[in-house]
Order: sequence, then structure tokens, then C-alpha cells
Amino acid sequence: MRTTHTYVTMEISAAAYYEISGKLRDTHYDHCFLHENMAGEIPLLVMAGIALKMDETAQRLVGRMHSE
Repeated sequence: MRTTHTYVTMEISAAAYYEISGKLRDTHYDHCFLHENMAGEIPLLVMAGIALKMDETAQRLVGRMHSE
């Protein structure tokens, strides 16, 4: 039996892609990398159940900007 996936793609910058993919690899979330059988193609990041949040340093900076 073959598993199917339904997802919507959203383009992001290369910097964001590599930051996110690096963190996924560092934490052994290898199942998030979807290869669509295209030789040389960069895999999609399918992150069902994973929520993104801003890091603490950026949160403090944004908080200061909003309080001015």
C-alpha cells in the first residue's frame, strides 16, 4: 500500500530554507524531507505538527521596536 501526502507549498528565501532544514537535521527530523524523485532537486520540507516561532533575541528586538 502506498501512502499519499496532501500539502500546500509556500516559497521561502534560501536563507530561511537552510536555517529551518539545518535545525530539522540537527534534531533528527529526517522524515520532514520529502524528495519528489527529481535528481538534484532540493527536497521539500513537510513539517506537519511543527510550529515555527521567533527566537528569543529577535523577540526582544521586536518588543523594543513596538514599545517606542
